[in-house]
Amino acid sequence: MGRRAKYTAAELREQVVRYFFSISQETMLMKAVATGATDDYGHAVYEQVPDLNKLGLPVFVTRFLSPPTVGGLCGFLGIHRSTWVEYCDAKLNPKFADATQLAREWLLSWREEQLFTREGKDVRGVIFDLQANYSGFGYAFRGGFGPAAGRHAPAGDPGASGAPGAGPVPIGEREALLKELAGLYAGAASGAGGAARADDAAAGGGGS
Repeated sequence: MGRRAKYTAAELREQVVRYFFSISQETMLMKAVATGATDDYGHAVYEQVPDLNKLGLPVFVTRFLSPPTVGGLCGFLGIHRSTWVEYCDAKLNPKFADATQLAREWLLSWREEQLFTREGKDVRGVIFDLQANYSGFGYAFRGGFGPAAGRHAPAGDPGASGAPGAGPVPIGEREALLKELAGLYAGAASGAGGAARADDAAAGGGGS
């Protein structure tokens, strides 16, 4: 008989959400708008109003106070990484699929944002993480080049090998991916241009 899980499905989902909320802030974007009035010195008076998107809705921006990680999540949940791996096993624990998928998407979303916004050498750690741990999401630049070549993702990452889309790559597609990755690394080493090249490589690899 397997050991009793520390959480029910509902409890695990709640605690996953609490982890990400505990390390993030959500802020409404504001902008200064002239009121048409002036102060005693003749200066225009402005007021802060919500900044709106094209749908006419207020814009909220989420900022993480610390990077979301599997290790941090496990620490918050009070479990070992090996336990999280068991939770992520859909065959072993299908009841946890909703909670673990939610965590996976949140972890990946932060990394994709970093990939698109960091510049130069600062993006290389993100690239490595995506290649090594999120192969099932189109970031497996396989075929003998790069840190993920021919390797399984480390235990404990919810987006690791075995996820849909992690099968063999046809030779033509493999060559194209290798060229993209080579260009991505060259861009990362050259400075600010690396971020734009990383965007193109990620888009070409289907990692959305």
